[in-house]
Amino acid sequence: MKLMQIFEIKKADIAKIKKLEEALDKLKSGEERYYVITKLSSIKSLCKNETLRRHYCWYLFDCVKRQLETKVTEVHQQTPKEQFIFNLVHEIAQVMVDMQEGKDVSNALHKHRNQLAHYQSDYKKIKWTTVRLIKSTDLLIIEYFIDCLLSTDDSAQKLAYHATRSYVERYDPSVGTGLITKSIPMFEDVAVFWRQVAFNNSYRVQ
Repeated sequence: MKLMQIFEIKKADIAKIKKLEEALDKLKSGEERYYVITKLSSIKSLCKNETLRRHYCWYLFDCVKRQLETKVTEVHQQTPKEQFIFNLVHEIAQVMVDMQEGKDVSNALHKHRNQLAHYQSDYKKIKWTTVRLIKSTDLLIIEYFIDCLLSTDDSAQKLAYHATRSYVERYDPSVGTGLITKSIPMFEDVAVFWRQVAFNNSYRVQ
């Protein structure tokens, strides 16, 4: 393990992280089977610091990338759609690495943000509203991350939350949509990052 960055974190934020840990533990133990997804809303305030927020985006992007790679290896032959997603995510991964090395990647981020938006650009009118049709939740999450990395105002914190929400939220007919037992592996990924920040005052990577 190598030390990436030392972060100062407030006691109030440590308390928020502990509450996330408690919710995760109760889901694991079976004491709770469901939380409303807004249980994760503290992510917004935890991501107030821009440097910390960037590290969180990079970390969770890697989690999404690993999931996508696992899905690809589980199929015998990739479809054109799967191949497109796989190649695009690996291109974005290199941009993320370049960004961590301090390179100016704003043009590349904008390019990939536009690619992601174009790939899922279909909308459908349902009653009084118009909804976006999502082909890949994984790509939507990555789109949120890129928007977050390109933003410096309060919207960046909300985007970090929306990315986390989309990553963790799951559905089960017995309990509905929210933070449920099926969410545990993804919730654990989120908790790992904040656990290191809260209790080690640092973020460490392999």
